[in-house]
Amino acid sequence: MIPRKPITQSPRRSRAACAAAFAVMLIAGYASRKVQIFPVAFGKYPGDALWALMVYWLIVWIRPTLSLSKATLLTFAISVCVEFLKLIQSPFMVAIRHSKFGALIFGHVFTWNNLIAYAIGVVAGAVMDYLFLRKRSQL
Repeated sequence: MIPRKPITQSPRRSRAACAAAFAVMLIAGYASRKVQIFPVAFGKYPGDALWALMVYWLIVWIRPTLSLSKATLLTFAISVCVEFLKLIQSPFMVAIRHSKFGALIFGHVFTWNNLIAYAIGVVAGAVMDYLFLRKRSQL
């Protein structure tokens, strides 16, 4: 049995793997809005979770050495900020939200349930990241 080395610093993630994960989440999230791929009972919340998961992979692609906890907290903070931006109804923000791209990024209506969906997406990203890093650290 190979002795396991303790992880003293965050191992560098593969940018290619992060980009691939980002692309998969982008496609899955967009598809969840266009095609019924999740049970109707879940509503639009799987798409919101996938959005947060996509943001997670974008963040770790930008900063591949970011620790798991920092990546998780940063992703959730960004998700919460974007959700609270929906409360701003200035003409500028309303105009952005009415564009196709702005609607996909910022959404339209604030709901507390979105924060739960974002948390689920962020935790899913952290778990996938942890399992991937743990596998790499054992090599």
